[in-house]
Amino acid sequence: MLADLRQHVSDWIFRVASPEVAPVTLVQRRIFILPTRQGYGYAFTLLLLLLASINYNLSLGFLLTFLLGSMAGVAMLHTWRNLAHLRLRPGRCDPVFAEEAAAFGVSVESPSLTRFSIALRRRGEDPVYADVGTGEPAAMAISVQTRRRGIVRCGRLEIFTRYPLGLSGCREPNTLC
Repeated sequence: MLADLRQHVSDWIFRVASPEVAPVTLVQRRIFILPTRQGYGYAFTLLLLLLASINYNLSLGFLLTFLLGSMAGVAMLHTWRNLAHLRLRPGRCDPVFAEEAAAFGVSVESPSLTRFSIALRRRGEDPVYADVGTGEPAAMAISVQTRRRGIVRCGRLEIFTRYPLGLSGCREPNTLC
């Protein structure tokens, strides 16, 4: 129930549309930085440090609080930079029989930098991780269990990363396949 409500709100916020024309390039307007569970804990700890520093007038406490806060800001910048300007292309899917797993291929290309821990997943499934080198596309395969004969659609895909510290997750909801 709660997961369905969260998914409906996520679909509304990220404005799910029809499948897009390949290649899909991730630009500034398409990347969202959201805190992870560890990021919420980190922010709560920073808040407690700030309150304790204010209460006891601790100069070194302020220094530590703002140093750790700026580290989180730099980590968010690197998280965003890890996804920015990636190009996604749908790949081949070999034919399968009913009740077998179909593997939908997605090619991820990085034009300038090596990208670490790029993850791709369907809604409610485990992600597939890959590192993407400069100029060489990384092939990722999403497995979809078929239930019937005929054309099977991959559905909405989400590409995300939690690199470098895991405090924030940068994600781009996408309908590629």
